[in-house]
Amino acid sequence: MKTIKRHEWGARAPRNRTPLTNSVRGVALHWVGVKVTGDPLKIVKGIQTYHQDTRGWFDIAYNVACSQDGRAIECRGWRTRSGANGSSKLNRQYAAILCLIGPDQKPTDEMVDAVRDQIASFRRVFPKATEIVAHGDLQATACPGGDLKALLEIGAFDPANPPKHGEAPVVSSGYPLPSRILKRGSSGDDVRWVQHRLNIKGAKPRLVVDGIFGPRSMRAIKKLQKNNQPEAGPIDGIVGPKTLKILRRGSTWQK
Repeated sequence: MKTIKRHEWGARAPRNRTPLTNSVRGVALHWVGVKVTGDPLKIVKGIQTYHQDTRGWFDIAYNVACSQDGRAIECRGWRTRSGANGSSKLNRQYAAILCLIGPDQKPTDEMVDAVRDQIASFRRVFPKATEIVAHGDLQATACPGGDLKALLEIGAFDPANPPKHGEAPVVSSGYPLPSRILKRGSSGDDVRWVQHRLNIKGAKPRLVVDGIFGPRSMRAIKKLQKNNQPEAGPIDGIVGPKTLKILRRGSTWQK
């Protein structure tokens, strides 16, 4: 579904804008925080009015909004820094996606697909900005709610994962499963699978999914192995059968 542009929902002109630069790290997911009913376009227009007239901001704070029926609504767009993440530093580091739901409203499959599509669009502009975080990961807030956070933690919003089909309890990577031993110096799409799984499982710092098994990937594997002893085998930074088994399961660093 195409993105609804600003002029299509009657957006007011921004009072100012600050460009989003290549220092951006990824996107942060938000919710409205109150129950959302009615026309999504009117809701977004109302949010813009509140942000500009009551809060005194330049524009609606978010980069894009996604509705329960799967529509994506352009707000500031990807080239402009958001105003939603709580500080200037966080707004430099993360774009902001608003999910048009509140408490006791579960995200639909159509909303999840819209968010995935928008993250894919964002990555075409900023290919190294691969992080997907909850607003609550950045500061003390319940935003974006438990249901969105749970989906985020299993990788449901990552475009590198296949879309939901209903049969898999844990989302797996769209890259090919490794069929060889991987270690520092290896390269290829199977290395991308490993890097992507490490990111889903909480690698800090997050890895660039570039298919090159470098020192950061090796350190992340060693940390995973250390936290899954003795099942993971030697803490050697090498992806063999035992470490692969750990990578294939679950969504966290814990056993």
